[in-house]
Amino acid sequence: MEKVATIVLPGTKFFKKFTVKTVFFILGRSLASASKFEPRIRREVASWEEGFSIMMKVLPSGPCLGWKKENGTLIYMGSKLKKAELIINFKNLTSAFLLMTPQVGVAEGFAQHRMTVIGDLAKSISFNRCLNILLPYLYPDFICKRLLKEIPEMKYERFYRMMYLYLIGIPLGL
Repeated sequence: MEKVATIVLPGTKFFKKFTVKTVFFILGRSLASASKFEPRIRREVASWEEGFSIMMKVLPSGPCLGWKKENGTLIYMGSKLKKAELIINFKNLTSAFLLMTPQVGVAEGFAQHRMTVIGDLAKSISFNRCLNILLPYLYPDFICKRLLKEIPEMKYERFYRMMYLYLIGIPLGL
């Protein structure tokens, strides 16, 4: 009797890919929306030249998202962006999953070599500040404590901005 080898294909990791795509969508729309009303994000984005583009993608062929600066705010480009001045590559889907579901912070992710940056390092630090400003709007305080050094107090202004993001910014992209 002759033995026949079976071919074993790697799993597709459907749940992780779906989760990363969903978080990319929420992150993309919320950062674009927050760049219109959050003054600290507006200051960071103002230091970038007009037409500056940022892309985040999962290697080797995972999901991606992008933003482009137009008229002083960020425009969410989704996966339409093919080239960018600043590219943040996640090493693999598992690394992106850990960073997008806030199990690992951005600083810890860089320290563990889960992501790389191609482009201007000063602008990547500025982009990281934008994300750190956005996180308290997206996540509750008990999650933000693990990710950020300082969490802003919950004032009415922050509460109204959170409601705007949840009800208008993310669903409608405004």
